Amino acid sequence: MDRKELDRVILKTILLLVIAVLIIMHFDAAMQGLVVLIGFMSPIFLGFAIAFVINIIMVRLEKIYFPKAKNAFLVKSRRPVCIFLSLLIILLVIACVCIIVIPELIGAFTLLSHELSSSSDSIISKTAEFISRIPPLEEWLSTNLGIDLKNTESINWEQSATKLLAMIFGSDGSGKLGTIMDSSISIVSNIGGKVVRFFIALVFGIYALASKEKLGRQIKRLVYAYLRPKLADRIYHICGVANETFSNFIVGQCTEAVILGLLCSLGMTIFRFPYAPMIGTLVGATALIPVIGAYIGAIVGAFMVFTQGGPIQALLFVVFIIVLQQLEGNLIYPKVVGSSVGLPGIWVLAAVTIGASLNGVFGMLIGVPLAATIYRLIGEDSRKRLRKKNEKGIPLPTNLNEPEETTPPEEEETNDTPDTKQPEQDHSEKSDNADHLDTINQAFDEIVSALHQEDDSEQE
Repeated sequence: MDRKELDRVILKTILLLVIAVLIIMHFDAAMQGLVVLIGFMSPIFLGFAIAFVINIIMVRLEKIYFPKAKNAFLVKSRRPVCIFLSLLIILLVIACVCIIVIPELIGAFTLLSHELSSSSDSIISKTAEFISRIPPLEEWLSTNLGIDLKNTESINWEQSATKLLAMIFGSDGSGKLGTIMDSSISIVSNIGGKVVRFFIALVFGIYALASKEKLGRQIKRLVYAYLRPKLADRIYHICGVANETFSNFIVGQCTEAVILGLLCSLGMTIFRFPYAPMIGTLVGATALIPVIGAYIGAIVGAFMVFTQGGPIQALLFVVFIIVLQQLEGNLIYPKVVGSSVGLPGIWVLAAVTIGASLNGVFGMLIGVPLAATIYRLIGEDSRKRLRKKNEKGIPLPTNLNEPEETTPPEEEETNDTPDTKQPEQDHSEKSDNADHLDTINQAFDEIVSALHQEDDSEQE
């Protein structure tokens, strides 16, 4: 190594150590700066995530939209048409779910309101009887809202509601609960900001999809320009495995949601629960949301069954949905999603459990594809290490090599060829392997001799 290169390495090491020490000394400020940076970059990250999801549908549509056409118009229109169709498919799925679910929900709320209005007197009397057992609450209602629970017929509900709104919005000058208005405004502004951020991310994702080949080439040039070729190859291999795993995970998750929705509708039809198609659609749609989705589907479904069939049937529905979710979580999910990402069922359950304990819903969502990526990379690395140990003659158990000895389908098809060609192929493969080993040995000998020469020169 030259003196200049050694000085550069030392300077880089000192700079990295200084930066690491500064980060450790000012860890809180560094974390705040990182959070601010992530907040600024969040629309870009979200745009890439949206582009990744849309790309799963777009790639499949591009294989259908005149894939062998040579017409310039068809070639140029393939990408925008497929992006438009992908967005249209996603919007149609969301619209179908809303069309099936929302009218039934409105009907259930209407039926419940009619039942409540018909039995309002009994509800008010029971509520008054319950509140009368809490004297401070009864006194507060009487002094602030003018509600006398001992004489419910003389209550002026319109005046009481006006007083309550005045207390909430602070228009009576007291300002007791005026902060609720401020918090409501902040919530609305936050929701509006998130909606705007989502549309910015959507536009960014569409632009990224429209020029994904060019963007990919630019990123590849930067990676290979600033990193070593071996490290760049390794990074691209890891990204390729992660891309394949996450794509298969999304497809498997959607498949699992469809299966769960169909099983829910079928089971509700067999047990004669009301609103079977609507609740099945809702349960399948909410199954895309880890953990929370199952509770949302169960709560809304139980409410719908309660409005039509009463409390006993709602309780039976809760038992049914719990059993179905246990079957889905322990049997269907590991098989469908695990087979799609190439991860055994036991590791799927482990990834979901660990992801939920580390980062809640987001950890469950990303835990399975991330574990599948790590599982595949570790498998590849372990096979390479075992192969090297076999080449060095290190004794190993014989059952370790059994998975590698299984022939893939393509090699089985080649067995139909005449037997005379197989020895020639084996001989050529052996000669190629021998040539590779010879070149590796020669390179190793040259490195060793160069190191010996440097040691001799230093001793002199």
